[in-house]
Amino acid sequence: MSYGHQSSAQAGRQSESSDVGEMQAGCRQADLPDYRLTDIRQHRTAEMGVWVTYGEGVYDISDFMVGHPGGSDRIRLAAGGSVEPFWDVYAIHKTSHVLAILESMRVGNVHPDDVVSVVQSSPDEPQRHPALRVHASRPFNAETPEQLLIDDFITPNDLFYVRSHLPVPVEQPVDVVELTGVGLRRPVSLSVSDLRREFRRHTVTTTMPCAGTRRSHMSPVDGRAVRGLPWGVGSVGTARWTGVLLRDVLEWAGAREDLVNHVRFQGGDTDHEGQPYEVSVPASTAFDRRRDVLLAYEMNGQQLPLDHGYPLRVIVPGTVGARQVKWLRTIILSTDESQSFWQQNDYKTVNPSTSWETADLSQVTEYNTMIWRTHAQIFLLKLLVQVTFARNC
Repeated sequence: MSYGHQSSAQAGRQSESSDVGEMQAGCRQADLPDYRLTDIRQHRTAEMGVWVTYGEGVYDISDFMVGHPGGSDRIRLAAGGSVEPFWDVYAIHKTSHVLAILESMRVGNVHPDDVVSVVQSSPDEPQRHPALRVHASRPFNAETPEQLLIDDFITPNDLFYVRSHLPVPVEQPVDVVELTGVGLRRPVSLSVSDLRREFRRHTVTTTMPCAGTRRSHMSPVDGRAVRGLPWGVGSVGTARWTGVLLRDVLEWAGAREDLVNHVRFQGGDTDHEGQPYEVSVPASTAFDRRRDVLLAYEMNGQQLPLDHGYPLRVIVPGTVGARQVKWLRTIILSTDESQSFWQQNDYKTVNPSTSWETADLSQVTEYNTMIWRTHAQIFLLKLLVQVTFARNC
């Protein structure tokens, strides 16, 4: 959102406010009217006029959008809301020159009762970046706008898409993971501090796709509805995950690979009956050192965000996000795969000649073993997103 173009009217106003400093921009001006956030949010179109806020200031950027060096599609992401979260991404805007241009478009103040920087989707859940395109509010599910997805190979934490099957655990996070099941001498409990202290630190850069990526583009020609949230191209992200290798933990615990067929993961998110989110991966994946399966406690060099599994989550490179359990509580070594709904009745694809109502899902291959086998395939997916968007710009 680089500000570089002005209309003649804007230039005239700027000349009167060329001395606007960074400390004064966005401050309340008593001679201007106050606007409620509900009114500001309606100004998102050319017909209504495009308004944004900065600090306590309200600005009409309608005329400016055409000449915005970053493109009107980028600046439109802030329409009806604050530019501040976006300027945290594009720090080049935080100069006196840019703030002076912004002040030349000032039309009012944010009402004193509404002075907030970012509005939370729910008072008991994490703050989220307003640019995320929300598909469901509870449990929260949102994707990264493609305009921002292609800015960097590494997706910033606050712009990384969020996929939750159940509400975020809001009680005091439990930082202990239980390891139990077959092939063990005895169950083991490890805290995140134990993992940090006892095991070698390991970092993996990997792209995590939601299994439903581009589902909104898959509507059948016969009019049948595609099952699931209408994800676009933004439900994919790349991050540097840091933690310990699951294989190192299994070896330390004395787990016998020859007795284990599947490794089940349970999260701290639960349904209305108190049942946790649970899925499994083949033991051959979990025990394979080349697969880099992690118990991760950091994301892009920072503490794991709550939306992405704080204090601990599983990272399984080359596998769909649904198998990479957040808020990890329990690891179960098993002879059988998980019998949960998400393992047996979801994340499967059926032949177009049948339907979800008639398909025998017990005979359908899971997404994670059928499509997302290699790092190369997932990298190519993100590259395809980048190239497709670039061509459409």
